[in-house]
Amino acid sequence: IAFEAVSTVRVTVDLTLPDGSVRHRVVSLHQIGEQRYRFHGGHGSLVRPGTYEIRSDDPALPLQAQSIQIQQADTHLALPLDAGFVRLTYSGAEEDFTGRADRANLVALDRNASIYLGVDKPQAVLPGRYRVEPHKAAGYFQPIEIEVTAAQTTDAEIVARATGALVVHYADSGNYARPPDRAFVYAAEGQELRRSYLTPGTPVRLLPGAYRVEGWKQAGDIAPQTITIAAGQTSEVVLEPR
Repeated sequence: IAFEAVSTVRVTVDLTLPDGSVRHRVVSLHQIGEQRYRFHGGHGSLVRPGTYEIRSDDPALPLQAQSIQIQQADTHLALPLDAGFVRLTYSGAEEDFTGRADRANLVALDRNASIYLGVDKPQAVLPGRYRVEPHKAAGYFQPIEIEVTAAQTTDAEIVARATGALVVHYADSGNYARPPDRAFVYAAEGQELRRSYLTPGTPVRLLPGAYRVEGWKQAGDIAPQTITIAAGQTSEVVLEPR
């Protein structure tokens, strides 16, 4: 049996950004629509010489598929990524934040992609139009739309909406069916509301407007109340059994 030696060469791949930084990630080589090789660009792989289409998918920075020629020698490829930069920042009154404002979701409007980004530093993404969806646990915000340009930095400021505080209490009474340890709040005017559950004595931040506060049904027949929340103010509700 005669065996024919197959010639291979080592191929490594750098993906370069407009600021000169380099990304290493998984790339794939295709011929006639079929994947022939898949490897980490920084580690490299043995590849038979020939013509290939190189691909590297990524939600934030996809590599545009392109043709490459692998010669009869080890090959190092430096391929540019089409990229712009986004710097996200949060601002607003400290009391209007309900959690850590340390991330946001970037939803591409020109393609099917969603990207989680940190804040306060430029981060590379494919140029195009995006909707910035703030981190819901951080407070109440309006989504904003931005357009990212190649090789440029786009700043996006996410501003916390003004809120007021609601504190619910239960009146002292011996007429509860069981000790009341919770209550519920519902928006009466269609305001955005993250959760309805309330812990007595613990303030919760709400958008301005009218709300209906209801007691815990297992604690007995408790009269509901309607209250209007004003920005920058704390409102209290005292629930009691009928």
